[in-house]
Amino acid sequence: MVRLATLSALALALAWPAAGRAGEGPEPQERFVVHEWGVQVRTRAVISSGIGFGPRPDAKFQTVLAAPKELISGLPPFVLRHEKQYTPARHARNWDKPVLHLYGRDGLEFSVKVLTAAGRPLAYWPKPQLVEETFWMMGSGVTDAVGLSWKGKLSGERPAGLPEAAPGHWWNTVREVPGRWLKTDGGTERFIFYEASAVQEPLVVGTLSAEELVLENTHAAETGPVVVIVNDGEERHFVSVPTIAGKAAVKLARKDVLAGEGDGEKLLAACRAQWQAFGMTKEEAKAIVETWKPDLLNKVGFLVAARVPAEVYDKILPLTISPRPGETVRAGVVFDTLPEERAQLAWLPTLERTLEKLVKGLDAEKPEPRQEASARLAALGDPARLYLEKLIAESPSPAVRAAARTMLDKLAPGILELPVHGRGSQPVNLKR
Repeated sequence: MVRLATLSALALALAWPAAGRAGEGPEPQERFVVHEWGVQVRTRAVISSGIGFGPRPDAKFQTVLAAPKELISGLPPFVLRHEKQYTPARHARNWDKPVLHLYGRDGLEFSVKVLTAAGRPLAYWPKPQLVEETFWMMGSGVTDAVGLSWKGKLSGERPAGLPEAAPGHWWNTVREVPGRWLKTDGGTERFIFYEASAVQEPLVVGTLSAEELVLENTHAAETGPVVVIVNDGEERHFVSVPTIAGKAAVKLARKDVLAGEGDGEKLLAACRAQWQAFGMTKEEAKAIVETWKPDLLNKVGFLVAARVPAEVYDKILPLTISPRPGETVRAGVVFDTLPEERAQLAWLPTLERTLEKLVKGLDAEKPEPRQEASARLAALGDPARLYLEKLIAESPSPAVRAAARTMLDKLAPGILELPVHGRGSQPVNLKR
């Protein structure tokens, strides 16, 4: 199973028309502008069929957009976790069975609704009204949350009593993006934040061999900038592909990728330029990259950052806004770690040597080295899993194979429960 993690933000702020500025006639009216960004981190997960059901028999290696535990646990305490706020209601007949920034004039009344067409909400702030729907199967019904909605007013004044995130937290960086404050019945914030899961395969597909990375754009529209990062734990390299044409592919030789820049500041600058190319403002791009800076600089293994086309984003998470904005930009980017590409170990020689030492530590006599090796392997994630699978298949030592199998069981993907209305990679049309 592949799980993709989303961090989405909607912000309502201030934008001026291109014409009619000071000295050129009457004072301009402030346009209503909406910018949304979301990040999906591709990892592994097993999908449950929904409330009260086990894993889907056809769910192997489906791709899911969902929040990783690390992101959810790293949210400020005032952000609401859906699992603690909402319990789906069961009914019976015969059997009991990304961050939104909003820009506009002070005092503008607005409403925003996001439907989780192929998944469910995970976390949100400010507190929304939940959009619910009842689904019936063989006489039993389940009322589940299928979306989120907010109503409020835009304000230019920072509110008193604003809930605070810890110093240095990325939430504070996103809060500094210059936009209006959103005053809603569920709280006041500078943006709308939500997490939601969805089933959706990435549209830029990376295929890896020992000497080459092929990036195929399976969509009809060009991709815009694609950033590729390779980090073996000691050295980091990145390359930026300007764009990939629709239904086309580019080939990147291993020697060229590993000869690419490794400087962290240059990498972050390339990522900020990528988000600006997708329509984000300079301030928004800075906040996004700062939020994901630990992953961009320190994630061991591969990371391919490519955009989800806007029309696909709209199907995954349908968005309705009133009044109608003069401009809407939705930029979603997948951070693909290429979890099923076994050839990645050939690109990470230093990491493979590290993994070899850690596996030996699993067989240490004392518990402390075993626990340390186990924790470090778990932190490495997919590269460690691929190496352990390789050991099980190739190692002549029964002891090594047994230790690798034990550790591999600990790295087994968790279960991500999708609601009854989730329909795989074809989002359903939910009417509200």
